[in-house]
Amino acid sequence: MKLFNLKPKVPAVFTADRYVIAQVTLYLLSVGMTFTALMQIHAAFGGSNEFGSALVDRMGSYVHPAVFNLFIGAGLFYLSNQLQQDPTGAIWKLSVGALSMQLLLSVIELLWNFDVMPVVIISMQILGLGSLFVGRNH
Repeated sequence: MKLFNLKPKVPAVFTADRYVIAQVTLYLLSVGMTFTALMQIHAAFGGSNEFGSALVDRMGSYVHPAVFNLFIGAGLFYLSNQLQQDPTGAIWKLSVGALSMQLLLSVIELLWNFDVMPVVIISMQILGLGSLFVGRNH
């Protein structure tokens, strides 16, 4: 009798959809970008004004990046949906580009401020890129 003769069984969700890890990564990055945009909008129109800046200055400083982050979040969400429904070559290339860009930004953030969260995000993005490349070959 062998004590540790267990073979790990891969869940069916990982074999049925070959890009599932990349989709989850894109969804989570989309949620993070949208949350960042909402916090920037709150900073622009929020009630606290601790630095004494005018509303126009705060709108100029926060609203433009918030709109940019909202569009990036919507794009990542769209890529994740398209990767699930119709993974064409263009969608695959855009997903690789988006995850590579986010990976580069996370590495820069990690070099600037070493913390646990950038390490977790980097590992998630590497797994997402790996899912894209392995799923493309099968």
